Amino acid sequence: MSAESGRLAGHGRRARAMESPRIARSVRQIARLEDRARVEMGPADHVANGIAAFSGSMLFVGLHVAWYATWILVNTGKLGVAAFDPYPFTFLLMTTNLEAIFLATFVLMSQNRQAVQSDRRARIDLEMSTIAEQEVTKLIEMVRDIHERLGMQREDPDLAAMQEPTYIEELGEQVDELARRAGQEDAEPDSAIDTEA
Repeated sequence: MSAESGRLAGHGRRARAMESPRIARSVRQIARLEDRARVEMGPADHVANGIAAFSGSMLFVGLHVAWYATWILVNTGKLGVAAFDPYPFTFLLMTTNLEAIFLATFVLMSQNRQAVQSDRRARIDLEMSTIAEQEVTKLIEMVRDIHERLGMQREDPDLAAMQEPTYIEELGEQVDELARRAGQEDAEPDSAIDTEA
């Protein structure tokens, strides 16, 4: 099988998977969540996102290179025009600083909005993971019942542990404790050289 035919076969499998009603329903639900997030955005959020997107583009870089090059050429007399902001280009520096302040503000506004969306997605992910864990635990119980009815007894300590419920709060506390320990280990000096510094 050639690489091209393998690629086409993989594309066909993906296309058939996308035709699945279950997958299509999931895709539609995710699209609705994304649409709702866009609808909830105010005009300031749309402006901030647009400016942040434009300022992160190569067009923005190209325009700035052309602008600064023209400014410097004009104000060094290379184009035969009277200089209005001679070296050290004080007015150019002032406008650049003002632009940086506003761009930073717009980028932060956009990042704050993205952080809210990311938090929402994380909560949805946690909820879905919790539901999946409960469903898997129930499936394990059903398989164990089937084994018992068929007379297939098996002692498996891992299986018994899997049937125990997962307590999210305790799990969160354990994660926090491990993070604190890791932070303390990172803060402790690794050698005598570190303690002398």
